[in-house]
Amino acid sequence: MAPVQIPFTFMASTFRQLGWVFQERLGPFLQRLRAIHPGVPPFLLKTEDNPEGVDGSVFEGIKKAVAADRYAFFTEFYKNFYNTDQLLGKRVSEEVVKASWNIAVGASAIASLACVPTWHEDFRNDLERVDVPTLVIHGDEDRIVPITAAGARAAKMIKGARRHVVKGSRTASPGHMQRRSTRNCWASSVKRQSSPKEKLPIAWRLRLCQRRA
Repeated sequence: MAPVQIPFTFMASTFRQLGWVFQERLGPFLQRLRAIHPGVPPFLLKTEDNPEGVDGSVFEGIKKAVAADRYAFFTEFYKNFYNTDQLLGKRVSEEVVKASWNIAVGASAIASLACVPTWHEDFRNDLERVDVPTLVIHGDEDRIVPITAAGARAAKMIKGARRHVVKGSRTASPGHMQRRSTRNCWASSVKRQSSPKEKLPIAWRLRLCQRRA
């Protein structure tokens, strides 16, 4: 997939650096295993040839909210990101929500606005070319990225992909989802190793699955 060009932010820079490290040290393994957890593919925007997508007015509303007051927008965003009406004080603390908010508002106003259209990048052609074992994980209570528009369809479009729906899970996955998805990722990586000589050390494979979880 071609990289999405957005204004520089600390987070983007950090993830690019981590990507380089993983590609350099874990390249051969990464080429044989992929995980989407959760993701926006295949195509979130509703169009004539993509009726399962999200109406464009939703994204326009987000852009207007970010442009008007991105601080207030992120406050509301994380309520749905963490399903705070159900889970605050039970499975997620106020401090976790505040920490996420602090990271989000650290991005520039330009980057915060410019990233919105990237959510509905069309990845349909890219998914059809994926030819490595892929694990698609999505929570059925995700309020940010609808599972019917993303995870469910991505799993169908990627040849041989394994779909794992986590009951009661939101966008920000709780600990139990991380553990379960790690086990699935681990099992997939062990079963589908193409050559014993190419296997990574167990600790490395487990760390990779945890990061993808």
